[in-house]
Amino acid sequence: IDLLVRKVLPDGGAALTSVLERIAGELDPHLAFEARVREGLQRLQAATTALCEAAPRDVQGPYWVAGDYLRAVALVLMGWAWARILRRPEAAAPRWRQGADAFARWVWPELEMRLGLVLAQAQSPTPAVHG
Repeated sequence: IDLLVRKVLPDGGAALTSVLERIAGELDPHLAFEARVREGLQRLQAATTALCEAAPRDVQGPYWVAGDYLRAVALVLMGWAWARILRRPEAAAPRWRQGADAFARWVWPELEMRLGLVLAQAQSPTPAVHG
């Protein structure tokens, strides 16, 4: 809630966009993993924009997906960290390659789910709770 409601929404995502653009500028779109991370960054930015646009119409909506949004941001940042690690010469060692492969196979796909939940919330208002 702190990240999304108190940090991202008040400035319309401008500060986070600045950070994401800086990170995207470091990524090489010709390297397969870095291209995937760059795409994740772009999709996170699109989700951020959608949330910022929907928030005035659905003030409760961001609270429902704040945890998913935080996790999506964390996944993108972890992807960026792995991209940086893989550029280092010592990353050719099996221990680094295995870790990167495990991240790409088992952790990175979660981004699709998290962003899907965030976008679904942004596109349809929170249902009223009665009772």
